[in-house]
Amino acid sequence: MLGKLLRYEFKSIGRLFLPLYLLSILLAVANRFTSYNPKWEYELPEFILMFAFMAILMGLALITFIQCVLRFKRNLLGDEGYLMMTLPVERMDLILSKLIAAVAWTIIGGLVGLMSLFILMPTNDIKIMGELFIDIFRYGGFNGVMFLVYMILIGILGVAAVYTPIYTALSLGHISNKNKMLASFGWYFVNSIAVNILSSGLVLTIEKVQLWDMLRIDISGTVVSHLIFLGIITILLIYNAAHLLITNYVLKNKLNLE
Repeated sequence: MLGKLLRYEFKSIGRLFLPLYLLSILLAVANRFTSYNPKWEYELPEFILMFAFMAILMGLALITFIQCVLRFKRNLLGDEGYLMMTLPVERMDLILSKLIAAVAWTIIGGLVGLMSLFILMPTNDIKIMGELFIDIFRYGGFNGVMFLVYMILIGILGVAAVYTPIYTALSLGHISNKNKMLASFGWYFVNSIAVNILSSGLVLTIEKVQLWDMLRIDISGTVVSHLIFLGIITILLIYNAAHLLITNYVLKNKLNLE
């Protein structure tokens, strides 16, 4: 059932985002033509094209974020929630369909933005960056590949970590009978304070315990790097899982759609 929900999510959001992605790339191509064409002498059209490109690039990130949050609120906590909650689907599947779609579209939007910027970059700069990535894999070997894998995993989990606390705050806020959005902002604020306290406590504990000295073993820089990356991934997994479980519990047992 999760697959069907995801197909529905991607189709619904794609109708809005795909034209914006295409427009972003077309504007990048147009700007490259006006910027690097020595025969082009019209400054005003060039300024307008560049302004439009920067506006669509910044707007793309903002629209993606707002739309992904609104879909969760409207589909699960708004009027559509009455229908969604009657479907023979686990609450976690509903939450995951929103989250996976949000993460995917956010990453796709970021990649489209990077592609658009690459189109604008001078050819020599693109070659230099390409050679840099080739060198990472050529000389880094296994570590170079693992670095890329770590970055991808951290990127995916990091994007998810933007949405999961918002989903939790919205869900908790809708337990209230009145001022649901105000309550949601309050829960988000409380959650942020709690996370900051726990993070600070964890850092202070590690410093106080002096973990590496306590182990009393020689660890190479490469092993330390792997441990740091794995630690970040583990923390992000726990962070996202905790928020998903809270959101699932609220939607299953405490949700007030009135």
